[in-house]
Amino acid sequence: MEKAKGIIAHFIKTSPHTITDTTVMDHTVIPSSILQHRMFALLADEGYIVQDPGAIVSFGDFKAMLENGSSFSSGTEKAPEISPANITCMTFKKNESIAGFNVGIDIEELSHFEASENYNSTFYINNFSAEEIEYCKSKVVPRTSFAALFSLKESIVKADNTYKGIPFKTINIKHSDQGMPQFIGFSLSASHTENYVITIAIKNETTVNAKITDTQQVVHNADYFSKNTVLLIGLASILLSVTINILIG
Repeated sequence: MEKAKGIIAHFIKTSPHTITDTTVMDHTVIPSSILQHRMFALLADEGYIVQDPGAIVSFGDFKAMLENGSSFSSGTEKAPEISPANITCMTFKKNESIAGFNVGIDIEELSHFEASENYNSTFYINNFSAEEIEYCKSKVVPRTSFAALFSLKESIVKADNTYKGIPFKTINIKHSDQGMPQFIGFSLSASHTENYVITIAIKNETTVNAKITDTQQVVHNADYFSKNTVLLIGLASILLSVTINILIG
C-alpha cells in the first residue's frame, strides 16, 4: 500500500508515513472534485481499483473497498458539502430543492484538466464516453470542452443523487445541432471564462419514473418544460451571468 499512500499523500498534502486508517481523503480535504477523480485514476493505474470512490471517506474505507469490493459500510459519517473559499466548486445541499426544483451547480478550474495528445489516459477513459472524447477532441481547445462536460456531470449528480456512484462515463451528455448540451430529464447550461467553467443542471419537473437499469442507462417517461421550469431556467441563467462576472473580476 506504500504506492497508494504516496499518491494519496500528494493530493491531501501530507507525508505518506503519516497516513493511517483514520486519515480523511474525501472532498473535505480535496476540495476540487476533478482532483479527487484524478487521484483515483492514478491509483487505478497502480492497480488500486475501487468500484465506488464517492463512498470513501478515510484511508481505512479505501482499504476496505479494495478488500471487499463495493460492499462495505463506512464508519465515518460524511460531512455535508460546502463551498470552499477558492470557489473550486459550489452547490446547493444535496437533494435540496428550490421552489420545488432540484438544482445542481458546479465550478471547475480549467488548470485541473491537463492537455493531452490523445486524451486516452485512465482519467479520461473512466470519466468520459468514447462519444464524448471524440466530441471534445474535435474542438479547438479540447480541455475546455472536457471541463464543461465533467462539470455538467457533477451538476447532474448534485441535482439528482440517484446518479451518485454511477461511473461518469455512463452519464453520456450529447449536444444539439446548435451545440447545446443535452441529457434526458435535465435542463443543462454551461459557460466559461479563461480560467473557470461553471455549469448548472435543473431536473425537469415532469420527469417521472426514472430508474437505473443493470446497464446503468437512465430511462425517463417525459421531457418537456412547465412554466415554472422556464422561469427557474431564466433565474439560473442570471445566476450564471453574475457568477461569471464575479470570476472575471
